[in-house]
Amino acid sequence: MTRIVTCEELDPVLDAYVDGELQHVGTVSEADIASHLTECRSCLEHVMIVRHLKMKLARLQSTAADSASDNLVQFAIHESQLMAAAGFMQSDGVAPAVAQEPPARA
Repeated sequence: MTRIVTCEELDPVLDAYVDGELQHVGTVSEADIASHLTECRSCLEHVMIVRHLKMKLARLQSTAADSASDNLVQFAIHESQLMAAAGFMQSDGVAPAVAQEPPARA
């Protein structure tokens, strides 16, 4: 059975409702919220705006991650080409073992 809830009761749990995490927050049920959203345009608009922003943010994060990954691959290829051109890479693409002297002590 749903109960009538006020906007003030819903305000702290609407974001959890949008995220599907309502069971972890408060005593307001999903049915209570759904019932309220059919009656309250203000809360419905809040939910719709938050959902829209979360979808846009997810798309931006995905695009940024793809772009960063592409940039890292391009950087690695370029770095390998520079090392090969400078004689720091063998023909098989592996850097030769180089003995390094320990740093001088002052």
